[in-house]
Amino acid sequence: MKKERILAIIPTYYPQCGGAEKAAYELYAGISKECHVDLLCPDYGGKKEEFNGFFKIHRVCKTTKNLPFKVIKYQLFQFLKGCSLMRKEKYDLIHCHYTLLSGIAGVLLKKRFKVPLVITENHFGSGLEICREEDNPRFLLPIMRSIAKNADLLVSISKSQDMFLDSLGKGKLRYETIHLGGDCKVSGVSKEKLQKSLKIPAGKKIIFSVSRLVKRKNYDELIRAANEVCKRRKDFVFLIGGKGPEFDTLAELIKKYDLEDHVKLLGFLYESDLEKYRKISDVFVSTSDYEGAGVIYFEAFAAKMPLFAKRNEASEEAISDGRNGKLFDNYHELARMLTTYLDDKKKMESLSKNGYKSFCDEYNWKRYCDSYKKAFARTIETCKKKDKAEKDTVKRR
Repeated sequence: MKKERILAIIPTYYPQCGGAEKAAYELYAGISKECHVDLLCPDYGGKKEEFNGFFKIHRVCKTTKNLPFKVIKYQLFQFLKGCSLMRKEKYDLIHCHYTLLSGIAGVLLKKRFKVPLVITENHFGSGLEICREEDNPRFLLPIMRSIAKNADLLVSISKSQDMFLDSLGKGKLRYETIHLGGDCKVSGVSKEKLQKSLKIPAGKKIIFSVSRLVKRKNYDELIRAANEVCKRRKDFVFLIGGKGPEFDTLAELIKKYDLEDHVKLLGFLYESDLEKYRKISDVFVSTSDYEGAGVIYFEAFAAKMPLFAKRNEASEEAISDGRNGKLFDNYHELARMLTTYLDDKKKMESLSKNGYKSFCDEYNWKRYCDSYKKAFARTIETCKKKDKAEKDTVKRR
């Protein structure tokens, strides 16, 4: 059986760590038996070209922070490398992530080589570190609208991106929504042994969170919640994993509240470390104002960790409050929730059980990959029929 050949273009990839990078890896690894994939991305580090056992990665240019320069630079290098690969590999489809930072190259390659184009919208088109579509620079909107209109298939990952595409296209853009997934491993070592090895005293309630330490993740709220909790009782430990520009600010806040014994900044965590912290933790907490889709929620579901999340579009889409997780609006609510629910073993077990069911039924990578395989095959077939019909019309003339 012939493998479909796919050229994937993404403006961010490992060693950068985030939901988009994880989703791209899981997708292309998951479809590698049916599809040959080459991935184009900027150079965040690593080998210029490497095969990871599932697909080949081509790192084509150094990264830059200046947005206008970034848009031009990324598109130019991706287009040039794409042309070279296109001539050699004869791809059946181009798949771009984010409308702006890979879409221009995708559209140009589509037009030049007559290949179907799929664009997945992850984060308000531009991929900027923003929480609302209104935060996009207005001059980008017509560009992104034009790019989106040229796609043979648009894919949204969540309700917030549905709303963005509806707004961008003024209700005229057609798209398909494919939810992201989650999966993770949990250590097989006993909780008691792990707590001892990690120097966490027995009998503590352990609250865990991990993400990039950026402002929209609101880790200052988690620390303020910890301050309120620790005024009432001292048997709580808050563990925050991840790195980012807010690390020093958060460290100062912990020191200000004299919480060094109760709140720990763990820094970057490798998967082997995450497995241990998932095992020992009583609850996973997210204070994020915005998530593109919420891979962190789905990973908590998969790990059978009770999930408490700040109310936002992504958390409200994934969590049925009180059934498979708990939603809160501010750190005062979170503090009350932690002191109330963590002593209710029956309720916590119910949240864990229902969260895992949500993972199995909806938010897993297998379902995600299967949906994409069908979408890619349908798009390729539709475009072949369209091309054939156009050729037949030319012949009749």
